[in-house]
Amino acid sequence: MNEAGFIRALRTRLPEHLVVWKVADRVTRGVPDLVIFGPDGALLWLEAKYSKTNHLTRIKPKLSLPQLAWLQQRYDTGHNVGVIFGQPNGITLFWDKSWESSQHVQNCTWSETIQILSDKLTLSTRRGDHGSNTNNNRQPLDCCS
Repeated sequence: MNEAGFIRALRTRLPEHLVVWKVADRVTRGVPDLVIFGPDGALLWLEAKYSKTNHLTRIKPKLSLPQLAWLQQRYDTGHNVGVIFGQPNGITLFWDKSWESSQHVQNCTWSETIQILSDKLTLSTRRGDHGSNTNNNRQPLDCCS
């Protein structure tokens, strides 16, 4: 399997109530590979990475500087973003800027991964559980009246 095959496998396993858009932006650098739309309007931006080598203890996804900047900017403004890292032994998910350093290998199964992604797309976790009027840094959101 390669990264394209990993993304394809993810897309085919997601339940019908989650809609996936495979982003292919050749103009804007750093945009994640996928956007998943939840049933209540929540969005989850995911950068996908795949390694044919099994990492046994810790991993850090290899992200380009534009990818890091894009994820950081969207996270800081309250967007739901993450990195999904696949390998033959399983899947590791990176949230809340954990993609900036190595973390323990999770080796989640597909069913565990789908459940975690579904949970991330519920309204209660859409803004990092800091309330509907604050972003991930607990700062007030800009609102139009």
